[in-house]
Amino acid sequence: MSNLASVAVFVVGGQVLWSIGLCMMLGQMLGAGLATVVMVKKGLC
Repeated sequence: MSNLASVAVFVVGGQVLWSIGLCMMLGQMLGAGLATVVMVKKGLC
């Protein structure tokens, strides 16, 4: 819940760098997806 409050404060204050945040989110999603595929194919999970 505190993370949501923090996001709200930064958004209202106009302190969010949306382009950087979206790039970081995309990288995290791609990395997690790739790691999942590798783990399942190698039978490590």
